[in-house]
Amino acid sequence: MSRKRVWLLSSVATVSVMGGAAAAQETTTYTYDALGRLTGSSISGGPNDTRKTGTCFDAAGNRTRYDVATSAPAACPTPTPTPAPTPTPTPTPSPTNQPPVAVHDTVSFNCATTQSLNLVANDTDPDNDLPLSVASIDVSSTNGSGSAYATITSSTTVNFSASSTGTFTFAYTVADALGATSTGSVTITVTGNSSTCVGEPPNYARVAS
Repeated sequence: MSRKRVWLLSSVATVSVMGGAAAAQETTTYTYDALGRLTGSSISGGPNDTRKTGTCFDAAGNRTRYDVATSAPAACPTPTPTPAPTPTPTPTPSPTNQPPVAVHDTVSFNCATTQSLNLVANDTDPDNDLPLSVASIDVSSTNGSGSAYATITSSTTVNFSASSTGTFTFAYTVADALGATSTGSVTITVTGNSSTCVGEPPNYARVAS
């Protein structure tokens, strides 16, 4: 018996080979992958009837398995791609909280009255961390002759009074909403007749003497 084989560049090719008698006819079917590589063959008829082959390749194109059997060869494993490493995120640095900017305050009033003043009304914060508030009054920084008094009545407001006329300056601490602080100053000018001054009201803090 003479036998001929023909390879065709297609996904499936069938070749029939005739021998000396019709009973010896042999048909081979070839299977190719998308890259044109032979991945399998199947023979029907002739002395090699039911012979089947299978070839497996890895992701790099290397042949990893070649099977010969009378039944369908086991399916080739699907190459598992190597996962790309997960990049480590770069932490975003937290911005530094800038302190508020205190602007000097001045106020004048008659010593027969008390005076209320919002100390943070003209203060600002570069980070806009609002609201601003008066944290404290520095009694030791005050100067002047006679006596003046102040008390913090709210987060922003201080009330002043005096037992004598004159000019008094003291420091205060302003804080932003995140706790950063800076120091400001306020000058009060007390006018009028000292004999009519209010003096030190109840619950006031003595600021100057």
